[in-house]
Amino acid sequence: WGTIAASGMASNSGNTFQVTAAADVAAGHEFLLAIDLAGDDGLSQFVVFPLVVGTVTTTDPGGPDAHGYYCYDDTDTGYTEAPTYSWVELDPSYGGSGTELGMVYDDMVDVALPFAFRYFGEDFNTIGVCSNGNIGMGSQPEWETQPRNTPIGAPLGPAGMVAPFWDDLNPNAGGKVLYKNLGGGRFAVEWSRVQSTYVDSTSGTPYLQTFELVLYDQDVYPTESGDGEILFQYHTIANADTANGATVGIEDLNQTDGLEYSFFRMYPDDAAPLAGGSAIKFTTDPPDGYPSTGVDDAVSLGVRVLGNRPNPFNPVTRIAFSIPAAGTAELAVFDIVGRRVATLVNERVEAGPHDVVWDGTNDAGGPVASGVYFSRLRALGEEHSAKMVLLK
Repeated sequence: WGTIAASGMASNSGNTFQVTAAADVAAGHEFLLAIDLAGDDGLSQFVVFPLVVGTVTTTDPGGPDAHGYYCYDDTDTGYTEAPTYSWVELDPSYGGSGTELGMVYDDMVDVALPFAFRYFGEDFNTIGVCSNGNIGMGSQPEWETQPRNTPIGAPLGPAGMVAPFWDDLNPNAGGKVLYKNLGGGRFAVEWSRVQSTYVDSTSGTPYLQTFELVLYDQDVYPTESGDGEILFQYHTIANADTANGATVGIEDLNQTDGLEYSFFRMYPDDAAPLAGGSAIKFTTDPPDGYPSTGVDDAVSLGVRVLGNRPNPFNPVTRIAFSIPAAGTAELAVFDIVGRRVATLVNERVEAGPHDVVWDGTNDAGGPVASGVYFSRLRALGEEHSAKMVLLK
């Protein structure tokens, strides 16, 4: 580009390159490309940007997220990973043989799994089942029920959340939540005829939601990454909450990333609207034979805040970050109105991943109040942030 003045611009039309995609690359497959910028006085910076192949429609899968999960629904019939709806009834009132959890409004109950289920690279022997249409990986606190659903990647809701239909549901008003070891490396949870807090605005009749999730043992149903597969099935569903439509998707253990199939009755281009007879599968098996460069793979190419664990936390959490080249890095904590609370790192660090502990105190050593905070990383001319929640 030659010499560029400070705050100036330049274009290059004489020395370009062309990128083409193979014919069998799946529509929507995102590749991350990197430009390595270099200049006078030691200027060196990577700029990472996505390149999406083709035009995505509802008959294509979604994903991947940073870990490598993809999302296929029953309309993605051109892909071998597309699920087929095959309802498994657990409710004895309708011919099933599941175990009822006896859940009430805003309830959370821990359930032991018959096998260790691998989720985002970690094994779990217990799940927390919530009356509001989701589960959390690992034992969950009883208060983590949150009826007011939010988009995927938010700190509300259980850690490691799997949400077939996260909404304000009320078993007290009708319905059951049940579970069953189906055998053969499958474990199911069903929300059977559970009444939604919201009613049909035309008839005034409450919606009764019936849906389920199935966890697949990765040792019986192997995947490329070794993570277990997850299936959502919808027997009778009305995604009609006009106040705050349901959240459908999966979320990582830091509650900062994952795959969102729907929120507030909105769907991405690759997702077909929920209906009775719908099925959705989450797996790390890709739709084509080409490796994906997700965020995890691109860590070596760009500056990244990798999130904090645990999140929410009390009073200590560990914040991870990565930079592609040695340089000065500043990692600081800010409150929700943008005031600097604590500076955790402000020095030259080596290339690669790093982590630092924040004990919930400010720069003066005093404890900070419960609330939402942000970790902000500045390095190599870039700035990135991640949300944290301190609960006392």
